[in-house]
Amino acid sequence: MQQVSNAYAQAITAGYRRILPRALIDITDPDLVYDPVTSSGQSWVSVSQELCNKVFDTPTLYASLESERWTLDGSRALHPGMPNITGENGFVGAVLSQDDKTFAVRPWVQLNVHNLGIMQACSVYFSQNECDGLGTDFTIEVMSGDTVGYRETVTGNTDASVYFEGFTVHDVTAIRVTFAKWSLPHRFVRMVEIVPGIYESWDADTLYSIDVMQEIAFNCMKTPYGTCSLQVHNKKKRFNPYNRSGLFQSIEERQGIQVSMGVETASGAEYLPLGVYYQQSGGWETDAYGLTIEFKLVDIIGLLSDRDYNVPTTLPTTLSGWIASMVALLGENFTNCWAVDEPLGQIALTVNSADELKDMNCGSLLRYLCMAAQAAFRADAVTGKLRVFLPEGTDGVTIGADNMNSYPKNQPEDSIAQIKFRLADEDNTEYTVNGTLAAADKSLSISNPFIHTTAQADAAAQYILSWYGRTQFTVYGRGDMRCELGDVDSVWTGFNENASGRRFKQQFKIENGVMKNVPSYLLEVTDNAG
Repeated sequence: MQQVSNAYAQAITAGYRRILPRALIDITDPDLVYDPVTSSGQSWVSVSQELCNKVFDTPTLYASLESERWTLDGSRALHPGMPNITGENGFVGAVLSQDDKTFAVRPWVQLNVHNLGIMQACSVYFSQNECDGLGTDFTIEVMSGDTVGYRETVTGNTDASVYFEGFTVHDVTAIRVTFAKWSLPHRFVRMVEIVPGIYESWDADTLYSIDVMQEIAFNCMKTPYGTCSLQVHNKKKRFNPYNRSGLFQSIEERQGIQVSMGVETASGAEYLPLGVYYQQSGGWETDAYGLTIEFKLVDIIGLLSDRDYNVPTTLPTTLSGWIASMVALLGENFTNCWAVDEPLGQIALTVNSADELKDMNCGSLLRYLCMAAQAAFRADAVTGKLRVFLPEGTDGVTIGADNMNSYPKNQPEDSIAQIKFRLADEDNTEYTVNGTLAAADKSLSISNPFIHTTAQADAAAQYILSWYGRTQFTVYGRGDMRCELGDVDSVWTGFNENASGRRFKQQFKIENGVMKNVPSYLLEVTDNAG
């Protein structure tokens, strides 16, 4: 369960509440790699690498020898190394603007990149500190090698962020901004961010509806993943599939969108993350009139699920090693998008030969790994990473009658007669383990390349069977964004008592500004079954 403030806890269960959606749209090439920033010169306090970190915080005010910036009243920090120098600094140039705010020699800064296949939008961000000033007259150039693919000159700008759209440049290598005039005299150029694509926060004014579905399979017998459907107002026809110079060419697989929902509290909205969801090829749809566009997204497990596992030359030998090798298939920018809780990471997992992994997809490999380690996997709601964890304690919420539409609906989970293992030994030995109910009409057959011995099969069977034969109940309620898959919740039932259930599936859906009657699916927890 995500940690929240007391204000959130009170607001989410209040008789009247306001739920707010938010999606951080990142339509940039998922394989984009940033190279060192170049410029006509920069100050010794400049931190040019912050131009591409997608942090838009207002820079710390510090004292300098620029006009009206050297004050000793405590409102300005001091460089270098003072403890009150925190947060973003960004790029700071080396040439001062003149009395008329122009530059005797025009300064420039250039964001260099590679692996940027196509770009149809970009934006520049200045400081929001009034005394820092901002660029009023400047030229932006998008480069493809030595060729200028797009150039636009801005004059009389008064905005801290300036957005550019309506162009298409392939194989982009750099974005250069050259300044002719600053908004204040005797100032260095200051830039917070250069964004090669779209990086925007959409709220209820833009989002027509949002539908998040999350699911986990503790028994490792299938590979469910989270999905997110975003329906966006498109009245200005910004997303037009018939306009080839529009934004549609920039929408490609593996672009991430951070989704969150908040509740209005007395001190303002408090948002909780619901995960990072990614574009899939063809994962969009417009209505007949183009007034809305719907993006159909999946989490990182959905990206991996049907992807073939390209067997590395040197096979991993630990659970962490296998997970890392799998996620790396998504590209360089996904290298760190995984987490394995300790002590699981160092569990030894081996196969007899690479041939056993031939034609295996990542979804199956992920199931087999977690089955052998007696662990579960999910996309982490806070970080969006693929996370492998032990489904243990994890206290959840208490769902009372006031926050349910009706009492929970109950049904029995499947019982299993037996599990037949085909061991990964020299003889491909068949080994059978008794199930939860001998008379059950369902059996499982497992051929896991990481299970070599009967002892390993017994351990895996004990873990798998612990998730069968329980009561499954569904709660239709108002929804609570702090809930995470794996939480153990306490739910008031029609039998005048509370029942404990581990959350394995949930939905968060806002339509027409309202979230209600959303389901949560729980699996009974008893003293003998976690």
